[in-house]
Amino acid sequence: MSNLTITAAIFIVSLCGYMIGEIISRSLPEHHLFERSSDIIEIVRTLVVGLVTLTLGLLMSSCKNNYDVEAAHIDYRRLKR
Repeated sequence: MSNLTITAAIFIVSLCGYMIGEIISRSLPEHHLFERSSDIIEIVRTLVVGLVTLTLGLLMSSCKNNYDVEAAHIDYRRLKR
C-alpha cells in the first residue's frame, strides 16, 4: 500500500468516526449532558483531533520524502546519460 492510500484511509476512517460520534451525541440521555461531562468530551475530542492531525502530517511528510527520493533518482538517471 502506498503512503497516499494509507493517508486517505485514515482520513476517511477518522471522518466516519467523527460523524458517528456526532450522531450518538445527539441521542445521549440528560444525565450525561452535565457541564463537567461536556468539558471532558471536548478535551477528548481535541486530543483525538490533535493525534489525527499529527498522524496525517507525518504520513504526508513520508509521502513527500518518498516523492523527493524518486524525483532525485529520475534526475540522476537523466544526468548520467
